[in-house]
Amino acid sequence: MKSYPAYKNSGVPWLGEIPEHWGIERLRKFCFQVKDKNSALSTSRALQFRYGEIIEKPNNDDTDSDYLKTISDYTLIHPNNIVINGLNLNYDFVTKRVAISNMEGAMTSAYIALGVNDNIIPKYLSYLLKGLDERKMFNGMGKGIRITLTFKILSQLCISSPPLSEQAAIASYLDRKCGEIDEMVRRRQAIIERLRELKQALIAKAVTKGLHPDVPMKDSGIPWLGEIPEHWKIERLKQFCFQIKDRNSDLYTSRALQFRYGEIIEKPNNDATNTDYLKTISDYTLIRPNYIIINGLNLNYDFVTQRVAISNMDGAMTSAYIAMGVHNNIIPRYLSYLLKSLDAKKMLNGMGKGIRITLTFKILSQLWISSPPLPEQAAIVSYLDKKCAAIDELISRHGQIVEKLRELKASTIAHVVTGKIDIRERA
Repeated sequence: MKSYPAYKNSGVPWLGEIPEHWGIERLRKFCFQVKDKNSALSTSRALQFRYGEIIEKPNNDDTDSDYLKTISDYTLIHPNNIVINGLNLNYDFVTKRVAISNMEGAMTSAYIALGVNDNIIPKYLSYLLKGLDERKMFNGMGKGIRITLTFKILSQLCISSPPLSEQAAIASYLDRKCGEIDEMVRRRQAIIERLRELKQALIAKAVTKGLHPDVPMKDSGIPWLGEIPEHWKIERLKQFCFQIKDRNSDLYTSRALQFRYGEIIEKPNNDATNTDYLKTISDYTLIRPNYIIINGLNLNYDFVTQRVAISNMDGAMTSAYIAMGVHNNIIPRYLSYLLKSLDAKKMLNGMGKGIRITLTFKILSQLWISSPPLPEQAAIVSYLDKKCAAIDELISRHGQIVEKLRELKASTIAHVVTGKIDIRERA
């Protein structure tokens, strides 16, 4: 990669050396905070921040008075406004904290909205701030208990200032390069999605149809099951499992567990010397290997975290989830696969009750499920363990490539906006 002919020390640690002809100014010279409220309802389009992009919120309803009242207090957003998510800087969100809008709308005033002056190209500033975000520089800039960034703090930031023509060239170059990388990421993600669909289909077929396509079938009488092998039984879930309610009150374990993407993992920063931590987990539910955990919370939200997991360790977990042990008439992993198949079809989402639509064990226990003989359950588990492991390995490989591409995009942005690469002849 070609460098600039001459550099100078910027005096700003995160920028380092910059091209000799570039300037250094505080951010406040180039932009201002957008505070215009949507009080006159000049727009009914609500926007949201998602993975470093500004998109339209689903289910915008300009006939709903409550919705209109809510967005009337939102900040008006215009094309080329830059939005910063400066909330909870103690959490390292993967959603990314910088986005540029390409549409009119209204957005919660919890975010920092920036308008730009005519001495900077909005896209260039957006890329510059994205480069800053990738280095997690914002995370050390906030204040308060929740560590929140304000425009007053942000405006003091020193940034590099190339000539306008060069800013335009940088923005154009990065649009092209980032677009190429984004397309490669999109293709890999599409492959990952197809692999996940294949995995779900394999599980669904095995736990509802068995492994032998030539066996006689019968109508289960259960819509989500359809036809099942003739020799399989249909019984309610309560015949196979029971709710776990044992509390960790005697601090049998100091290992806290958490639910993450359909798996049970150990929480980071478990601290058995911290009295507040121990007090918290003393009210948790004791979890053993082969317990099945159901996330039955907020069923009105279609979480991608997946709602069914099986534990492979001892620990303690919040009692907000449903923890189930199994009787000896079913193999835990078979039941886990069966419930994961049910979850993949979003069947759990329609089973809850209450304002927050929450699933309880009492409701779940009435579910009708299929019950093959134990040797057949074991064969299904063995088959699915092997097949799913192979698919998971492929997903992992493609995921690693996606991560490498994202790192390449981040480093490309960082090198170009700080002048480490001269792109003027290639823009």
